[in-house]
Amino acid sequence: MLLVIKNDKQLFNSFNKAFDRFQKENEYLFTVDISNDVLNDVFKKHVQKTPIFRERPVWDCSCCRHSIRQIARVVAVDKDYKKVSFLKYVLKQYDLTANYSFLHEMFSEYVELIKLAPICGIFYSKEPVIGTERSIEGKTGLVFNHFYFNVNPTYMEKYDTNDRFHGLKATVSKYHSYIDVLKDVIFYIKEGYIYRGTEKLDILEKTISLLSNYKDDINLDLFVWKNIFNEAAFFNNDVISTLVDDLIEGKDVEKAINEYNKKVSPENYRQTKTTVVTPTQIRQCELELERLGYKDFIEGFSFATPQDISVLDVLWTNRKVSKGRLSDLLADNVKQPSIDSKNMSEISFSEYVDLLESAKDIEVDTSVLEKIVLIKDEFEQPVFAWGNHINFCYQTGLADVDMVSKRVREKGGNVDAKIRFSLYWENLDDLDLHLKSKETHISWNCPDDSYNTSFQLDIDMNVNNPIRGAVENIFSKRIIPQDIGQEFSVFVHNFKKREQPQNCLLNVYCDNKLIKQYSFKNPGYREKIILLKFRLDKQGNLNIIWSNKEAEKPIKPEVKFVEVDTVLLSPNYWEKGAGNKHVFFLKKGESIELSNIRPYNIEQLRPELVKHRKVLQLLSHRIEIKGKPQLVGWGISFSKKRELPVRINGRPYKLIIDPTEELIKSNVKQLKVANI
Repeated sequence: MLLVIKNDKQLFNSFNKAFDRFQKENEYLFTVDISNDVLNDVFKKHVQKTPIFRERPVWDCSCCRHSIRQIARVVAVDKDYKKVSFLKYVLKQYDLTANYSFLHEMFSEYVELIKLAPICGIFYSKEPVIGTERSIEGKTGLVFNHFYFNVNPTYMEKYDTNDRFHGLKATVSKYHSYIDVLKDVIFYIKEGYIYRGTEKLDILEKTISLLSNYKDDINLDLFVWKNIFNEAAFFNNDVISTLVDDLIEGKDVEKAINEYNKKVSPENYRQTKTTVVTPTQIRQCELELERLGYKDFIEGFSFATPQDISVLDVLWTNRKVSKGRLSDLLADNVKQPSIDSKNMSEISFSEYVDLLESAKDIEVDTSVLEKIVLIKDEFEQPVFAWGNHINFCYQTGLADVDMVSKRVREKGGNVDAKIRFSLYWENLDDLDLHLKSKETHISWNCPDDSYNTSFQLDIDMNVNNPIRGAVENIFSKRIIPQDIGQEFSVFVHNFKKREQPQNCLLNVYCDNKLIKQYSFKNPGYREKIILLKFRLDKQGNLNIIWSNKEAEKPIKPEVKFVEVDTVLLSPNYWEKGAGNKHVFFLKKGESIELSNIRPYNIEQLRPELVKHRKVLQLLSHRIEIKGKPQLVGWGISFSKKRELPVRINGRPYKLIIDPTEELIKSNVKQLKVANI
């Protein structure tokens, strides 16, 4: 039978359970900076009061001394940002004064020392148990119970928090009095002033949230340790903080933003709005609106109705439906037969207008068009630059821009290039677009290698603060001799996987024309998918020598016609021509996504208002258009030459949209329809 010398197992088990609770009740545990010598001296002083076993006190053992020394340093920071030591936690839960008065006195002295000691890091233990539950003396078989503490596996991983601590402390010290400035920066980002600003929204919002919790009477160090893993730890080192610093110092807002945009994107910053409105500019705009008779400007826009359109402004309406007003002459009938566009006869727009006079059915290929909606102003004098009250807005806000290119442009990428590869993906993974040959490797790690190639990367997203709908962009504005003859491969690599795979697109453009498209799911973690290989000939033409057939996607769907009910020119061409000409194909009951619909663009307003473009541009995003969309369809602009498949009375044509074709309203045959 074993003889137990230190028979205090229940006490030791209770302390272990207390430590388990202490770990669970606190988000993080920390250690304080206090020397081993100081802790050892306190331990020895108090164990001298215990009974002697052999030549020394029974509690004076190296196992217990080591355990207590390590556990005495453990503290937490409570919700009020006060330091709480584990030993103080023990003293509150157990009355040691009766049977273990020496421990009560020892722990109390430790608690006082710990109050003065600074936190030096996250609690860490190499072993899953601090101490040894019991030991048996080999020769005699005597049993000794000891202090022991089971450690949560979380604390068996060592964290280097030095940079985080100093970074977070600097952030709180520097910016806690300037939360309003950080909020202003968020406002400027949401208004589109700051290049790639949306990537900075997350860190700005988290920094504001953190700073809002800090008060001057809180111990700064304890506040920082309590929030040690907050992402604001590196805000002070983020480039967006330089903009905040400039604004805090009182630099002119517009100048500060322009300098920031140059700093982060020397080549492309001009593609992002960089003008900022001031209270003075707002007041000047208000006075001008009142002077021109637009006092209630923000209440003055609604969706146009069929009654708002005169028959004189319509090129064609579907007369076979019924008699009555224009609203009665709009029909619902979608036809889906496909046709080979190569077999279509070409016609000019003037010829198309002539054919409309005898047309009974008009169909158009909507797959190559943008959704459009008509809007009106309700003022006595038109607010638009032409002589009527009707305006139009494309669903994307821009006509003739494919989705990926639009996104690239929004993020400051170059879309005007000889050759371009644009990657788009939907989840939060950190995908990277690569272009590689034997001579060069363009990617986030080497975005520009002008000695070996003209290709360069100008957008690298989702490294930090990931967003959905990210893009990356590799392009060449001008082919150089070094490019000729090289065999390039284009691939996508998943640098950091954060979510389940979702849809990705890679678009290939030559001379701004989409020539190839690939659709695929995110590669696995640290995996890649090769999409194509190509060479450039002496003329700089791209010749694809291998293509990933599984990922290839048809660039255009088969031509599918939708029967429309009304054809008309854009309202800026109802009177004299003003701005770009558009032709609209309207269909009754057609819906439209309203998130990007604005009552006007600056260029559409009266010339007197253009000088207030800063204020009015902001205002256009905030005006609520009254009513429900009624005149919805598809539009195409005459800004560049293109082909549009159409069908008249069932016969297919290839309508040539040519900006050089002379066509103003006075040359268009007005088709009068009875009873409109």
